[in-house]
Amino acid sequence: MDKTSKDGVYTRDLANGDKVFIITYRVHGVFYKRKLGTDSEGWTVFKAYNERQKRIHTNTAPIAKKARVSLDMSAEEYLISIAHKSDYKNTRGRYNNHIQPMLGHIPIDKITVSDIHRLKMELSNKVSKRTNKILAPKTQNDVINLVNTIYIYHNKINRKSKIESPADTAMVDRLNVDNGRLKFLSKDEYKQLLWHIENRNAFTYNHNVKQHITEQLLLYTKLLVSTGIRTYSALTIRCKDINFETNAITVKNHKSNRIYTAYIHESIRDELMEVCEQLQPEFYIFGKSNIPLHRSTLNRRLKIILDKLFNEHTTDRRELVVVHTLRHTFGSWLVQNGTSLYIVSKLMNHSTMEQTQMYAKLLPHSGAEEVSKLCL
Repeated sequence: MDKTSKDGVYTRDLANGDKVFIITYRVHGVFYKRKLGTDSEGWTVFKAYNERQKRIHTNTAPIAKKARVSLDMSAEEYLISIAHKSDYKNTRGRYNNHIQPMLGHIPIDKITVSDIHRLKMELSNKVSKRTNKILAPKTQNDVINLVNTIYIYHNKINRKSKIESPADTAMVDRLNVDNGRLKFLSKDEYKQLLWHIENRNAFTYNHNVKQHITEQLLLYTKLLVSTGIRTYSALTIRCKDINFETNAITVKNHKSNRIYTAYIHESIRDELMEVCEQLQPEFYIFGKSNIPLHRSTLNRRLKIILDKLFNEHTTDRRELVVVHTLRHTFGSWLVQNGTSLYIVSKLMNHSTMEQTQMYAKLLPHSGAEEVSKLCL
C-alpha cells in the first residue's frame, strides 16, 4: 500500500493495471481502513481525500455488512413462537436431531432443493434412537414439513425479504403413508390392560411403584377409552370442566385449538366425581393441582405395559398398540355398535369426515337392511 500526497489516502496497484484507493480515519476513537474504488471507476487522490474528510466531519462509521440469517436463526424464532404449544418439545427435538446437523448453519437463502433431497435421503436410512428402527415414513415427512414451516414463518415476519421454500411440496415429494389399518383393543384386551395397570408393580418388576400414579393411570386409561379424548386434552381437564348433572366434559382440542363437548360414561362417573370432590374447581384431575401432569408421566408408564402386553412380537408399525390406540378403540367400538359416522365424527371432534371414514369398514352392516325397509 503506497502513501499519497494527501493524509490518510493510500493506493495499491492491482494485477489488471488499475489503482485502488484506500482511506484511513478515526471516528469516536475507532480506527477504520476502507477501500473506496479504482481509478478506472473515477476515483482520484483528491476525490478520495474529500471522501475521507467528509466521513471525519460527519462522524460516519462504515455500515457493517448485514449478517446472513441462517436456518438455525429462523428456526429459533419459529420455535420460540410455539413454545406454549403441547408439541413444542417434540418439534424442537425433531429440529435438533434431524435438521440442524445438516442444514442449521447454512444461510436460509442458500439452502437448495438438492439440500432437501439429501436430507430426505439421510432420513430414509436413519435409525431412531428410541425404537432402534428406521424412521417411519410419517416421521420423515414431519421433518421435511418442519423445514417448510420454518420458511413459511420466516416469510411471515420478513415480508420484505421473502424466500421461496426449497421444502415446498411442489419441490419435494412426500412419502406415502399407509394408514389403511386401524388397530384397536377388543373388550377382553381392554379388561386385560386394566388388570395389568392395577398390578403393574409385579408386571413391570418395579418395587417403587407409586400408588397414586397407578390410580391416575387407571382413570386416565378409562377416560381415553370411554371418551376418545386425545391424550394432552385429557391431561388438561380441570374439575370445573366437568358437569356431572349433564355428564358433559368441556374439552380443549389442542391440535386444532377448538373447544368441544365429550360425555362421561357411567363406568367412570363415580371415580371422576370422587376425584373432583377432593379438589378445587381450578385444579386438574390429573396432577390434582393447578399444574397438569406432563404427558410423559403417564404415557411412558402406560407404554411399558402396552408393549409387554401387545407389541413384543409385532413387526408392522400399523399393528402396534400405543397410547393413541385407546382413542381409536373408542371410535371403533362406537361404529361396531351401529353409531353413525356423523355422530362418531362429532364425538371425536374430527376436523373432516375423511378422518372418520377410516372407521367405515367396521360398520356392522352394509346398508342392505335399511334399503329393504323402504316403502316404495
